[in-house]
Amino acid sequence: MRTRHLLWSADPTRSALPMTVRESRRYPTPLLSAFAAGVLTVAAMSAWAEPILIDLGELAPGAGSQAMGFSVDGRTVVGMSAFQPFRWSAADGLQNLGSLSLGGGSSYAWDASGDGSVVVGHSQTHAFRWSAGSGMQDLLTLPGSPFSEAHAVSADGSVVAGWSGSQTGTGSAFRWTAADGIENIGTLGAGETNARGISADGSVIVGHSAGRPFRWTAADGIEDIDIGGEPASAYAISADGSTIVGAIGPNLHQFRWTAATGLEVLPDHPGAGSLNQAQAVSADGNVVGGRAFVSANRGYVATLWTADLGTINVATYLAGLGIDLTGWTINQIMGVYVDSQSTVLVGNAIVDTGEGFIQHGWIATGLPPLSVVLDPPTVAVAFEPAKVEAGATSTATITLTNANAADAMLTADLLDVLPSGLTATAARTTCVGKASFVADAVMLAAGAAIPAGGACTLTATVQTTDVGSYVDTIAAGDLVTDAGRNAAAATATLTVTRSTAEDIFCTGFETGETGACG
Repeated sequence: MRTRHLLWSADPTRSALPMTVRESRRYPTPLLSAFAAGVLTVAAMSAWAEPILIDLGELAPGAGSQAMGFSVDGRTVVGMSAFQPFRWSAADGLQNLGSLSLGGGSSYAWDASGDGSVVVGHSQTHAFRWSAGSGMQDLLTLPGSPFSEAHAVSADGSVVAGWSGSQTGTGSAFRWTAADGIENIGTLGAGETNARGISADGSVIVGHSAGRPFRWTAADGIEDIDIGGEPASAYAISADGSTIVGAIGPNLHQFRWTAATGLEVLPDHPGAGSLNQAQAVSADGNVVGGRAFVSANRGYVATLWTADLGTINVATYLAGLGIDLTGWTINQIMGVYVDSQSTVLVGNAIVDTGEGFIQHGWIATGLPPLSVVLDPPTVAVAFEPAKVEAGATSTATITLTNANAADAMLTADLLDVLPSGLTATAARTTCVGKASFVADAVMLAAGAAIPAGGACTLTATVQTTDVGSYVDTIAAGDLVTDAGRNAAAATATLTVTRSTAEDIFCTGFETGETGACG
């Protein structure tokens, strides 16, 4: 396993807080120089081959921060800190965007243009559009509505989508351009309509209306996305406008929709039977980010989904890449950038400061490309010896092999339920992780690592007093990792014979007699 790293950063030229670096002695000179100068440049970030997680900082001591969105190029994050909208980039650090003079209230930045030069959100009671050249522009409200919020912006910053309404929860979705101003895009029926996402060219807007997800275009107007009869909300759309993600059903499950494939309800995170929300999608629509409420954790965990990996826990994924998450509970993904060489994730976490818990936004860079098709780990099972006398012990060995260049992390427990009558008396593993057993099963806990380009084992001491053949099977798909699931099942047979003493005793019976030997 690689050494873990965690970075904390805040630009001292824009924030009252000093910058601190944890475990900084492990970082290469270009990165240390960037920190010393108070600016972490993209070039300096690229000089470090290992994955890093950067704390976005805060605009005031103890205020924390919340990431709300980011640019399509993966370099700019926007959100809220100290009830003020911020823009963060590696070059500029954490930047307070200021506010409109509308009499008070909180302000949020919700989204950024493709290169991060334009930011949209709401300041106090009105939606805004900000750029370095013109500052913060009031986008006003729809007629008769006292409030508005801008939630999404096109890649070139020219088209804005959002909501305008009242504090009672009613309102309408809007589209804004400099030429036409703020316009109502319609509704599917009674109830609130809210625009949450926009395609890169600004031609497609998605959101929810009257408890249903919608898709809007200038040609077709507002249309109900065909996902069946359940209530749902659309939260994000891919850059080309083809893939829509959100939450469906009264208990909330993540969904992904395309016109070509229709509705796909994504697998829930283990332990989260409800409150699963897809809140971000990569430009190509193949990676979905979000959150899930896990009752055992008493809170949300951040999730990622791909067709190859299924739904995985982001904290497990980041820890497996060598990022130290001590004191951090990663609980939300708000942005996903993927190309052929790397992955960038943006999200939020609850941080234990030692004096309390507070939310901080973060960006993780230098992650391997999720678009790369990985080789799922394989499983083999064997008994040694494969033939024992009744009452004697054998060692059951489960070998996990990983051909990939990075460690494969278990994202769910690997449970081997032994054949009926066979009992485990001990369990151990050479994998980086925890092995355990009960009388009829052995387990390797989620979070264990199968080494890159290598193998590790889960072994158990087993025995039985009953003569017979015992077939141990691990089914295809039982090994669940961030590199995929095992494609093939694995089986092994343990043969248990009568003991030598019993054989001697049995020879005393004449042929055809019955007795202790059966």
